[in-house]
Amino acid sequence: EVITATTDCDMDGLTDAEEINGPDGDPTTDDGTDPTDPDTDGDGVLDGTEVTNGTNPNDACEYNVADITEVITAAIDCDMDGLLDVEEVTGVDDPSTPADPAGNTTDPSDPDTDGDGVTDGQEALDGTNPNDACDYVVASITLTIDSGADCDMDGLTDAEELTGVDDPSTPADPAGNTTDPIDPDTDGDGVTDGQEALDGTDPNDACDYLVASVTLTIDSGADCDMDGLLDVEEVTGVDDPSTPADPAGNTTDPTDPDTDGDGVIDGQEALDLTDPNDPCNYLLGSITLAQDSVFLDADCDGDGVSNGQEEIDGTDALDPCDYLATSQDISIVSAAWEAIDCDGDGVVNGTELEDSTDPQNPCDFITSSTTVPQSMEWLAGDCDMDNVSNGEEFPLGDTDGDGIPNWMDTDDDNDGVDTINEDYADTDDSDGDIDPTGDDDPTNDDTDGDGIPDYLDTDDDNDGILTPDEYPDPNEDGIGFGDDAVDSDGDGLPDYLDVNNAAPSEDDLEIFNAVTPNGDGENDVFIIRNIELYPENTVKIYNRWGVIVYETSGYAQNGNFFKGESNGRVNVQVDEQLPVGTYFYTIEYNKSGETKSRAGYLYIQR
Repeated sequence: EVITATTDCDMDGLTDAEEINGPDGDPTTDDGTDPTDPDTDGDGVLDGTEVTNGTNPNDACEYNVADITEVITAAIDCDMDGLLDVEEVTGVDDPSTPADPAGNTTDPSDPDTDGDGVTDGQEALDGTNPNDACDYVVASITLTIDSGADCDMDGLTDAEELTGVDDPSTPADPAGNTTDPIDPDTDGDGVTDGQEALDGTDPNDACDYLVASVTLTIDSGADCDMDGLLDVEEVTGVDDPSTPADPAGNTTDPTDPDTDGDGVIDGQEALDLTDPNDPCNYLLGSITLAQDSVFLDADCDGDGVSNGQEEIDGTDALDPCDYLATSQDISIVSAAWEAIDCDGDGVVNGTELEDSTDPQNPCDFITSSTTVPQSMEWLAGDCDMDNVSNGEEFPLGDTDGDGIPNWMDTDDDNDGVDTINEDYADTDDSDGDIDPTGDDDPTNDDTDGDGIPDYLDTDDDNDGILTPDEYPDPNEDGIGFGDDAVDSDGDGLPDYLDVNNAAPSEDDLEIFNAVTPNGDGENDVFIIRNIELYPENTVKIYNRWGVIVYETSGYAQNGNFFKGESNGRVNVQVDEQLPVGTYFYTIEYNKSGETKSRAGYLYIQR
């Protein structure tokens, strides 16, 4: 029988008749509700409200959460998230369920209230917040993430990071890469995952990134270019104590083992204390890589030869004075190179180029162009190889005024005897560099003791006759003493080193009028100076009675001298010593085809 009572005993918004009869008006069917229970299905929503809303008051899982006004008594988990609906609505744990909502109220009709892909019940177990789409354990994700959140703010939604499927609403395309949605930089390379998606690099590869995109701290611990420095060290210049190389503030390219292209890896440069960003600051012995084209085309030392050419030439690209002149382009030498003096001659390189002298030849320069001190090596050198150092000769200028400075003049005083044969320092009579004083005193190269060494003295023996006028070197080979120097008296000393007071006379013959053959080395023979110039000669000596006591041809040749002895003439015994006294001589000689003669008195004393 149809119930007609209009009372609402349970005050649920439906009359008892409506509840008993049900929507179809037939009390015999089971679509009615309990008139004594305002919430027949126990879902927390009054039966009347459910009828009004069009939800089923007999289905504990069909209701509008917003309409819940009663305590949920149905022990049901409608969204199958591991939490009873009552737990989700109240946040109070039900001891019969393992998940503790920890006070969080969630949507009992949505298994993943915050849309993070983790069921509310699992979040209760994980201790994460089921209402916070960014508080979850990635490993607990079992549902599709529909929160649209980018929890790590890396430019990719969490859903994109977990699935690798692009969301057209975001500019970054993960291109199939799955990444960590709670870590903005999954691979730790300092570039956000979203930026890597934009850059087309791999967000899971710590060594695949664009340095220019680095915005975060690099925490991968990687040394991608294997140069001995961690990427974080290269980007920050801050040392990591776990590596031996200290970048010392230098930031370098973590994707290039040799940032400056000089052939030395950045880590080695850190150890060498050279600059990994300066291609011209490195240790030659540390080169292990091929130098790049930029380095090879450059000219580190400014000498006008490219680094690459110096490598070919076998010269040092860091030494401005080590280069091949044939490889040099003087139009590109640096100002620094022009200002130095490679050969130590006192003339800077730039001036030598202007003078057309050789900056690498210490003996090729113009004296007046010297502007810097000469090097110790140059001062100790001997450009003219005359046995007198450059340092000794340079201050003397040009002694003989021939336009050749002493340091380049093989005959400083222009006396016909080369300087090397007049400077007797540090030598002895047996080594070919004769010391005419015979005492091996390295300070005594001054025959006449006038304070002027022979190689600067125009009258070595100070006899009033200039050295060149005493025929020190008839064959002009520069040797002088010990070779062909004229020795008129045959005493072993050439005339230019032997003091004689005779004055020059006709045809340069100087005839001494006294002989003292006593073995003292002075005038022991009849001296006819320069008779060697006239090898066709005859000398005759007469006593007071007109008897020839000495006669010879080729006087002064091969030791042929009158020594106060007869050589066997009428009434005179051969080799007989002639007595002290006055004698008379005649000399005939041939000069240019003309026979000429000289005569005079000769005195013999013993």
